[in-house]
Amino acid sequence: MFFCISELANIEPMYQYSLTWFIYLYLYSIAQSLKSDDIEERINNIVEHITLSIYKNVCRSLFEKDKLLFSLLLTVGIMQGKGRVDDQVWRFLLTGGIALDNPYPNPAPEWLSDKSWSEIVRASKLPNLDGFFDHVQKNVSKWKELYDSGKPHKDQLPDRWSGLGGIDRMVVIRCFRPDKMVPAVQDFIVDNMGQAYIEPPTFDLAGSYSDSNCCSPLIFVLSPGSDPTAGLLKFADDREMGGSKTQTISLGQGQGPLAAQMIDKAIKEGTWVVLQNCHLATSWMPALERICEETITPENTHPSFRLWLTSYPSDKFPVSILQNGLKMTNEPPKGIRANLLRSYLSHPISDPAFFGSSKKQVIWQKFLFGLTFFHALVQERRNFGPLAMEKALSPQKYVFYNMAQTWQNLSKNITTRVSNFCFCFNDLHLFSGECNYGGRVTDDKDRRLLMSLLSIFFSWDLIEHESYHLCEGDLYYVPAHGPYQVLSELTHVVRVSLVNLRKALKGQIVMSTELENVFNSMLVGKVPAVWAAKSYPSLKPLGSYVTDLLTRLQFLQDWIDNGPSTVFWLSGFYFTQSFLTGVAQNFARKYTIPIDYIVLFQITKEETHMDEKPEDGAYVKGLFMEGARWDRENMVIGESFPKILFDSLPIIKLKPGEMSKFQHENLYVCPVYKTSARRGTLSTTGHSTNYVMSIELPSDKPQKHWVNRGVACLCQLDD
Repeated sequence: MFFCISELANIEPMYQYSLTWFIYLYLYSIAQSLKSDDIEERINNIVEHITLSIYKNVCRSLFEKDKLLFSLLLTVGIMQGKGRVDDQVWRFLLTGGIALDNPYPNPAPEWLSDKSWSEIVRASKLPNLDGFFDHVQKNVSKWKELYDSGKPHKDQLPDRWSGLGGIDRMVVIRCFRPDKMVPAVQDFIVDNMGQAYIEPPTFDLAGSYSDSNCCSPLIFVLSPGSDPTAGLLKFADDREMGGSKTQTISLGQGQGPLAAQMIDKAIKEGTWVVLQNCHLATSWMPALERICEETITPENTHPSFRLWLTSYPSDKFPVSILQNGLKMTNEPPKGIRANLLRSYLSHPISDPAFFGSSKKQVIWQKFLFGLTFFHALVQERRNFGPLAMEKALSPQKYVFYNMAQTWQNLSKNITTRVSNFCFCFNDLHLFSGECNYGGRVTDDKDRRLLMSLLSIFFSWDLIEHESYHLCEGDLYYVPAHGPYQVLSELTHVVRVSLVNLRKALKGQIVMSTELENVFNSMLVGKVPAVWAAKSYPSLKPLGSYVTDLLTRLQFLQDWIDNGPSTVFWLSGFYFTQSFLTGVAQNFARKYTIPIDYIVLFQITKEETHMDEKPEDGAYVKGLFMEGARWDRENMVIGESFPKILFDSLPIIKLKPGEMSKFQHENLYVCPVYKTSARRGTLSTTGHSTNYVMSIELPSDKPQKHWVNRGVACLCQLDD
């Protein structure tokens, strides 16, 4: 694995990593990975932890163009260590094979290029592709379907090649559709390593800082248009290291000795020093290297000291500093989703005070999403060169990174001019299109294009319509301002109240009535009222509530990182009905039939785990039965055992289908509630808001038998 990392220096001189750094991550993984008494399981836990740690730590120091390449090298390197990669096939994937001529005539010159046909012939010499070119010759029409497909990397290959997988399958994609190699590589990585290895972590200054120490410089590797200084100074303020505690100097002619004095003073006082543009002071770099090796040592350095460096890639930058420092890049991420995440995690949107500053929150958040989407769209269009913009783009042109002022102006405009939308739209177009973007675009046709695109995002329709679609199809739309936010702006309330409470206890701020209530609730183990007001329904005491909240967050994060699980934790959904509707809709789309659907609940014999996902529907778990139990021998509802109030249900299979085909006999229609209180305000359907749904459970007794006992299922218990 370390050999794979060290090879990155051949791609870019700033990609330098030391064996000491690798050993540190190795020891960290031993300490932080899941413990187990089983030796094999313990080793697997360590391996998984260090592999993901290596990926995340290296990725934050790579430019966007190299992150997928690193992930591929890491994947193949691990597979080679396990003997799962044929070196001949791997070399062919990288080079396309080598040959001087091709004695076989192209069977389809009207659509298959001579280059692709030559690669097909050469690929036929590989172990698992024997007879490949012969099959193509005899089945041209079948292979043309692959050539014409919009997703050839997902489609099944013809005939006996349908079972081809791994690198062999990527070789076929390379031969027919080299334009789809990137998604093919992504699929290959997901299949062998997991979803996490194609989703590089977003830029996280706080996370990088927490991984650093006083003797390890933090290095920003710059790219055109990126300037981390503003974000760094804001971060310094957040860490109470702003003002005179952070000294900044731009290196250049004669600035080296002054920088050395600043460092010498800061290591004693425990302050920060920011040395900008180190690439402009190559003659002083050996002196900086000596300072890092001889002066900034554990015995001489205050623990709070940090040395921050910024530099464009340079082969004159000291290798020892690169190897021992913590490197970061801050490029625009690739992809609409990653761009949106970057915007929402960046200053000032990430600041709760700013995000909640507008008095028109619904309109403000809709416009904010529209503008961040527009920002992501412009960044992505640059990848298409003259097709996306009239002027051929170079990395130095049309950079749109710093959006902080635009976000702030947007908030002010919406708050102060929301009563006059026409004037507001004119202003929004002016400062967003003409000033922020138009000021960076030199071609008048490109300015016209930007203003045309912007008109999609600043319009009446965005305000008036829920789930306003930003383009054709259902993929991209403005999310509704509703229950989706409850679990999160909750985590925000919890975090802010705890931070402020700690400051109040230290005497840094005034102890308000709200903070005092939080403090008193915590003393008696009760969920504070300010939390409960933003929370999902829960009757748990404070300790159990926090554990439940963290479990819910982890459930959602695992889904994001690893994709849908085999069994869904039903209790973890805030709005369970939407999940059930989604299951039924997937069924309807799959079979392309307009149906009056129903979801049948079938209790399985498995308690916690299923090896495979069902062909239709979904597996769920997490329900508790009150007033009765589940008779696991007879697979029906049974009487409760003495002194046992609740019984957990096994995994339930949701089986969607046509209502007319289901038999509704010998069943108890069992209501499901969020908590044991079984109460809440009435909704428009006439049900309590605590009510989730009803499920049909097999019963060998009349339904009234269980109705009289008040049998119901709960999503969570009170303990």
